[in-house]
Amino acid sequence: MTIEAPVRASTNQRGVGLKEYLRLAGGKTCKFCNTPLRNKIDHYAHSDGWKVMYYTNRLWLSIKCPKCDYDWSLQKLGVPRSTGDWTG
Repeated sequence: MTIEAPVRASTNQRGVGLKEYLRLAGGKTCKFCNTPLRNKIDHYAHSDGWKVMYYTNRLWLSIKCPKCDYDWSLQKLGVPRSTGDWTG
């Protein structure tokens, strides 16, 4: 599988940025080891991911558990992939 680098779009788009996604997923703990998840979103280009402000392609968003290293997709943390969808 080839992983593409995210491509940034023009800065005049409106939508949900990475900081807002982090806010929506923040304060969660790992469901496996009960450790608080770190305050950083990992992302890469993925056609089934979320729309993110300033990026032309969708991104897969996840937060890694600092203890057990499980990557929690934001979907599993309660942030639907339709969150960043916008028109225009």
